[in-house]
Amino acid sequence: MPPGELWPYKSEGTHQGYSILINFIHSFRMQVFFLVAGLFAALPLQWLMNRIFSDGRAMRIAPWLPWGLAVCIALIHVYSGSYVLDAPVGLGLDNKVFLMYAFYFATGMVAYHLREAFFDSITRWGSKLAIALVMLVLFVVTVSVHVQEDQENPGALVWYGAFFLGGYYAFVCWFVLALYRCLCDHFSRLARYLSEASYWVYLIHLPITVAVPMLIEHWPIAREIKFSLVLIMTLSLSVLSYHLLVRSTFIGWLLNGKRHPFKLPFTTLYSGKDTEQVA
Repeated sequence: MPPGELWPYKSEGTHQGYSILINFIHSFRMQVFFLVAGLFAALPLQWLMNRIFSDGRAMRIAPWLPWGLAVCIALIHVYSGSYVLDAPVGLGLDNKVFLMYAFYFATGMVAYHLREAFFDSITRWGSKLAIALVMLVLFVVTVSVHVQEDQENPGALVWYGAFFLGGYYAFVCWFVLALYRCLCDHFSRLARYLSEASYWVYLIHLPITVAVPMLIEHWPIAREIKFSLVLIMTLSLSVLSYHLLVRSTFIGWLLNGKRHPFKLPFTTLYSGKDTEQVA
């Protein structure tokens, strides 16, 4: 898209591969966020949900959660009459995308109360990826066939195409969760540090990702190197600002519920003892 419609700056050296990468990341980033948010938000309602899921037979629905979520997402697309849900701007809660994220949030809350069966169901990331790819291929084929048959109305929605799209969205999230559990199912001081820094990185990274490409646009190097530099510089500056300005300050307490003793960067990783609050 032209600069200004979605992004204030656009590099002259572009490539379709980056659009594919962006669309892939956007297909799970906010969805996984709301799944995990629902997982943690369920704790205060544990007394109520335990009554609903007190029957052991309720645990059997855990493997079917992505399919149920897929149906809900598909119904939202059918209701909106489009494969594309416009991103919400402002506080217009009537936007369909809010409803979609609400389903992810609710699924996360249910997953918490089925957590033993839920975590057992996300152990094989390969099968989740395979299902997601099959759903994506079926969606693309469905849309392509429809465009060939109805060239006058190429954007018309096909209900089973919406189901395939919903299936992709759901199972790509399950793939990310299963992959994370496979690779990170152990305590890591570095992972703990990065998880505590992630909220600040999320808040501060956007202006850096706009400014850095503008500064290096005319450097006589390949766009792949520029892309890597933007990622490295954005992450480095974001984490460094977290360490120096946030981790040991009131802002760190506000974001993470605790303040850590200040230590110089790169001197040591933080141990479990460092999680105690400081006055």
